[in-house]
Amino acid sequence: MLKKVAFDPGCEAAQHAVLRLETFHNAAADASRRNFPAAQLNDAAVFFHELSPRSRVVTYEFIARAFEFHRVANEKDANLGLHERGARMIIAAGPRIQVRTGRQRDTAHLASILRRLQSKEISVEQAINEAFRAQPLAGHVPALQANFAFTKAYLVDDAGSKAGFAGANCFVDMSIFDEPAPEWISLDKPIQWETNGMSGKFARIININRDMAARRQHAGIRDAKEIAKALKITALDSAS
Repeated sequence: MLKKVAFDPGCEAAQHAVLRLETFHNAAADASRRNFPAAQLNDAAVFFHELSPRSRVVTYEFIARAFEFHRVANEKDANLGLHERGARMIIAAGPRIQVRTGRQRDTAHLASILRRLQSKEISVEQAINEAFRAQPLAGHVPALQANFAFTKAYLVDDAGSKAGFAGANCFVDMSIFDEPAPEWISLDKPIQWETNGMSGKFARIININRDMAARRQHAGIRDAKEIAKALKITALDSAS
């Protein structure tokens, strides 16, 4: 929608697009949890979590939460009555390398907080709140650095409808499941995808039966080690 107004968010014709962005990012913030964090940027949100090499429940909970967020976000978007198509979601699995990079903190701001606290210009509660909201001068989201699950999801989304990933749907990496996929998840026909140096098989999620999944103890979904084996990678860290 912003493309039609030359990406000028201040003009009247862009206000519907701005409203959609606000609605989407509020939905992402509401869905975020300690073990389901989100990094939000422009018109996208990235949810990520370190999978467990010992428990498939961790994998299941991530998939279930991601699918539920997608449903809620598109429902809120539809409720705006703007007749837009909603958001597409790609759930991917892959290795992550722990990259040691520094963060540049605003030491001048910290010194200012301590000085004002010592002189009683601000209370302890105000100092804590201000420090909590303080932003580094340079930084990153460690979990998304050299994260090849994120790379895969980005490339699949970029491939779009020409590669079979059409519409405001939720597509999942089939390496996450045993073959055949478990009965508690309803999937569309798999799509084989490939680009330089990376490939995968994805399918649109139609529905997840959480009651059946619980009754069957989440059988049919893989833990981190099993996913790494399916992807033929040697890294022990797997991230969705």
